[in-house]
Amino acid sequence: MNDLSIVYISAMPMSSHYDDDLNIIFASSIGEVSLDDLMSYYSMISSYDLKEGYRVFVDYSDISLKLAERDIPKMAEARNELVLSPDRTKIAVYCNKDLVFGLARMYQMLLDQEHYDLRVFRDKDEARKWLGI
Repeated sequence: MNDLSIVYISAMPMSSHYDDDLNIIFASSIGEVSLDDLMSYYSMISSYDLKEGYRVFVDYSDISLKLAERDIPKMAEARNELVLSPDRTKIAVYCNKDLVFGLARMYQMLLDQEHYDLRVFRDKDEARKWLGI
């Protein structure tokens, strides 16, 4: 893999990179994450030159959320407006904290099922396997 095939963008506390060879966005967060941080992440990934059929692996094992339950529909609405591929996008979310897991499951239920296949996992290896990595 050459350096030109990977794009890195970071906006703390969220960071992500797109691996062109694998056609996967790898995203992670550290520390407190707010609704504004998540909205910035959506803007960040919209700048990637994604190939059709791209996938997303999100690691939320090191975060604490500064979100209210009412923020989850706002996140889903923003993500639903961000259709970057005609294919159904697979998104694996790994989280090991009960609150994060529960909010991620709420988010999962609100996503447009026509465009997104999001699954939430407590086991990182299981998430990576489901995503095919």
